[in-house]
Amino acid sequence: MSRSNETSSASPAEQVWHLAALFDQLVELPAFERAQRLAALEPDLRESLERLLALDVGSTRQPPPGSDALAQALAEAVRPSAAPPPGASIGPYRVLRELGSGGMGTVLLAERVGEDFVQQVAIKLIRGFPTEDERRRLRFERRILAQLDHPNIARLLDGGETTDGQPYVVMEFVDGLPLLEHVAQHALDLRQRLALFDRIADAVQHAHERLVIHRDLKPSNVMVRGDGEPRLLDFGVAKLVDVSQGADSRQTSTRVWTPGYASPEQRSGGLITTASDVYGLSVLLREMLTGERQLGQANPLPAGFIGLKLDAELRGILEAAGAEDPAQRYPTVEALRDDLTRWRDGRTVRVAPDSARYRLRKFVRRHRGGVAIAAGLLMLALAFVWRLGVERDRALDAEARATVAQLAAEDEAANARAALDFLSGTLLSMSPEATLSSEISVRALLDSARDGLAARLGARPRVQREVMRLLGHLYAALSEPAEAVRLFEAGLEGAEPRQRGEALALAADLDEYSGTLGLLERSAESLAAAERAAALRQQFAPEDAVERLRSRHALAYAHYRDGDLEQAEALWREVIEQGGALPALPLSVLDNAHQALAGLLGNLSRSAEALTLLDAGDALMRGRVDTQSPERVSSMRVRIEALVQLGRVNEAEALLRRAMDIQTGAVGERSVRMAYLLNSLGLVMNEQGRFREAMQAFESSRQMSRELQGVDSEDAMSLLNLAAVTESAGDYAQAVQLFDQALPRLAAAEADPDSLRLRQARRSRARAVGLGGAIDGALEDLAALEALALKLDGADAFEPAMTAWQQAVLLRAAARPGPGLNALQRAVARMQPLLPAEHPLFAYAHRLRGAFLAMQGEQAAAADQLDSGLRQLKAHAGVPLDIAVMQAERAAVHALAGEREAARALLQQALPVLREAVLPSELNRAAAERLAQALGLQPDRAE
Repeated sequence: MSRSNETSSASPAEQVWHLAALFDQLVELPAFERAQRLAALEPDLRESLERLLALDVGSTRQPPPGSDALAQALAEAVRPSAAPPPGASIGPYRVLRELGSGGMGTVLLAERVGEDFVQQVAIKLIRGFPTEDERRRLRFERRILAQLDHPNIARLLDGGETTDGQPYVVMEFVDGLPLLEHVAQHALDLRQRLALFDRIADAVQHAHERLVIHRDLKPSNVMVRGDGEPRLLDFGVAKLVDVSQGADSRQTSTRVWTPGYASPEQRSGGLITTASDVYGLSVLLREMLTGERQLGQANPLPAGFIGLKLDAELRGILEAAGAEDPAQRYPTVEALRDDLTRWRDGRTVRVAPDSARYRLRKFVRRHRGGVAIAAGLLMLALAFVWRLGVERDRALDAEARATVAQLAAEDEAANARAALDFLSGTLLSMSPEATLSSEISVRALLDSARDGLAARLGARPRVQREVMRLLGHLYAALSEPAEAVRLFEAGLEGAEPRQRGEALALAADLDEYSGTLGLLERSAESLAAAERAAALRQQFAPEDAVERLRSRHALAYAHYRDGDLEQAEALWREVIEQGGALPALPLSVLDNAHQALAGLLGNLSRSAEALTLLDAGDALMRGRVDTQSPERVSSMRVRIEALVQLGRVNEAEALLRRAMDIQTGAVGERSVRMAYLLNSLGLVMNEQGRFREAMQAFESSRQMSRELQGVDSEDAMSLLNLAAVTESAGDYAQAVQLFDQALPRLAAAEADPDSLRLRQARRSRARAVGLGGAIDGALEDLAALEALALKLDGADAFEPAMTAWQQAVLLRAAARPGPGLNALQRAVARMQPLLPAEHPLFAYAHRLRGAFLAMQGEQAAAADQLDSGLRQLKAHAGVPLDIAVMQAERAAVHALAGEREAARALLQQALPVLREAVLPSELNRAAAERLAQALGLQPDRAE
C-alpha cells in the first residue's frame, strides 16, 4: 500500500504528522529533485505540499478557496515567522542581520554588548510555539547541550523565547568557511582532509560520551576558522526541534533530517542512536574526500574542489560506516576513527579482508623505518661480505706474503656472514606466515632476535656482543630500560677497541647505556659510563668537535639524573651554543640537547623558557624528521607538561592525544614511554577538573611503570600525583595517607634531602593537611618551606611563589583575611614575571582577593574582584569547575548584599558542575551546598 493511500484513511493527527514529515524531507532538496519527488505523489497530497513549500519561501499566494482546512491549519503552523529586522532585540541580544533559514527555522547574527565586552552570537529561531510542558523539556535539553565542552563544537550559550513565544537558542558564532569551501580553497590533500575529519569525529565522540546525538551531520554544519580548526554547528538542535513538536518525537524522528545525509532509520522514523551519527559521518567524509554524497552521485561543489580517488581500504571503511543496517556499522565513532588512524599509519584495518599477503604488505608499510633499518643492516652486511671477499681474493693472490692477513680476512668474512644469517633468520622467523599473526610489533621482532642470540651466535662471542649492544639501543628506543641495560651489560663485557672507528662506536653504546642507567636511577653507574665514553673519545678522536659535544650531552644527562641540575644545565647550554656554531650542524646532538634542557627547565617551572627551546629544536628538525615519528614523542611530552604549567591545558590535551596515538602505533599500548604519557594525561585531566579520569590515568601509569621499569622514585611520583588529585576531589584524609606513603620512598631515592622534588611534595602534603582541618601546623610547614625556597632557589624562582600561594589558600580556609592578603600579594608579585598574563592562576588570585575582601565586609570590592576573575576565566576558555567555584563564591557575595535571586541563579549554574566533579567533603562544594540550603534551593539528591 502506498504512503499516500495510508494518509487518506488516517486520522487528522496522523495526516498532520505525515504532511509535516514529507514537508521536512522536501524543504531542503534542490528544485529539480523536489519536483521529481512531488510528481510521484497523489494529486491532493502534492497540492498540499506545494502550498506549504510556497509558504516556506515567503510566497504571498493564498490557498485556493475551498482547500481543505487541515492543510490550511498546518500551513499556518509551519509558516515561518518573519525574521526580526536589524536592530531588533531578542532577550539581551541585538539583531545584526539574517544568516540564513531552512526547515528548522531562521538563523540570525546578533551581538550582546556589556560594560567591557562585545560578543557576537548566532541565534536560531526554532519553528513553532511550544506548550508549557514542551517549554520545560526544551529548557532541559538546552541545559544538556550547554554542557558540551569541546574545542571543535560551537558552544550553546543561551536560550529562551521571544516576546511572542517563539523558542530560540544562542550559539557561538563561528567566523570561517563552510567545510567544503575550506577544502577547496586550501587544496587539502588526502591526509590533511582525514586529519580535519578526525577533529570533527572527535567532537561527535565527545558528545556521544555525554549521551548527546547530533542527528544532522553534513558539511554545511561544519565551519572551519582561519586557523584551520573546525567547529561543528547545530549540535542537538534537531533534538530541540523534535522536543518542541511533542513527546512522541523524543525517541524516533521522521521530522528533522536532511535528505542525502540522514540514516535509513531517520528516513523511516526508526530509533535514533549514535549509529545514526556514524552514518552521517560516513556521508560527510565521502563528500569531503570525493565530492560525492553517495557513490556515483554528483553534487554541486565549491569552485576549486578536487575529488580524490580512494583505495580499496578507504572505500571499505566508508562502506562499513555507511551500512544500511545500524548493526553492520562501526559500533562507535571512536571505532571508525581508529580504523582511519590505522589506515594512515599503514596498519591493517578491521574491515579489510584478511590474507597473509595483505598482512605482510601492511607490516612493511607500517614499519617502513624499522624495515628500512633492517634492510640497511642487511645491505651493509652484504657489502661488508663483498668487500671482505675482495680482500680475501687479494690475500689469496699474495698467500706466500700475507698468510696472517688472509686468515684475518676469512675470520672477518665469517663474522659478517654470521651476523647476516642471524638478522635474516630473525626476519624470516617473524613473517606473518611463520607467526600466524595478523600484526607483528617491533617489540615482538626484537624479542625474537634477543631470544635467538645464544643459539645462532654462541660460537662467535664477539659478534654476539655487538648484536647485544645493537639490541640494547633498540630496546632503549622502545622505552624498555631494564631489558636494554641487561643487553648492554652483557654486550659491553670485555669490549676494548683497537682503532678509532671501534672506539667511537663503543662510546656511542656507552652513552646510551649511561642514559638508560639514569632512567633506572643508577646514577653513579650512569656517570661512570658517560665518563668512560668521554675518555674513549678523548683518546681516539681528540680533534673531533662533534664527538666532544656527544660526550658533554651524555655527561649532562648523568649529572641531571644525579641531581646536579646546575651542572647539567651548564653542559647542555654548551652543547647548544657550540654545536650551533659548527659549519655542519650536528642535528641529532642539538635536538637531544634542546629536548633535555627543556625538560630540566620544565621541572624547575621555567616553562616559557622550555617552550622556546622546544620551538628551536623543532625548527632544526623540520623537514628532516616526520612530525608523526616516534622520535618526536619525548619532545611532545616535554611540551605537554610545559603547556600544563602555563595553563594551556586544552592545547596540551590535543597534543597528548596525538603523542599517544603515535606511541601506540609504533610500539603498542604498553611501554615505559606510554606510562609517562599516561602520567601526563593525569596531569591534564587534573587541571581540567576531571578528577575521576585523572585518577584512572595515574593508576594506569603507575601499574605500567612498576611492571616495566620498577623504579622507586617513579613509583613515589605516581603516588604523589594520585595524592594530589585525591585532594583536589575533596578526600583530604586519603590524600594525606598517599602523601605519607610516597614521601619516604622519594626521600630514599633523592641524594639531596632538600631537593626540589622533595620540597614540592612536602608543600603539597602541607596543603592537604591544612584543607583537612589542621591549618596551623600546615601553615608553619609552608612558612618554613618558603624560607628554604628563598634560600635555595632565590626570590625569582617559582617555588617561593607557590609556597606563598598555598599559605594564602589555607588562610582563606581559616578565614584570616589580613595574613591571607599579605601571602597572596607575595605570591602574585613573584608569579607575574614567570607566567603569562592569561594564566588561570591570576584569575584565581582575583577569587582569593575577593574572598578576603568579603570577610572584611567590603562586599562591593569583593564583587568586583570575583567578576574580574570570572571574566578572565571565560575569556581564556577556563575550566568549567574553576568557573563553577568562582560562581559559587560570587553567589555568596550576592547573598551577603541581600541579592538572593542573583545568588540563587548563580548557584543553580554552579552546583551541577561541582556535584559532578568533586566529593561533598570538598571545601568549595561544601560551602556552596550550605549557601544553597540557606537560600532554599533543593539539596543534592545523591547525598
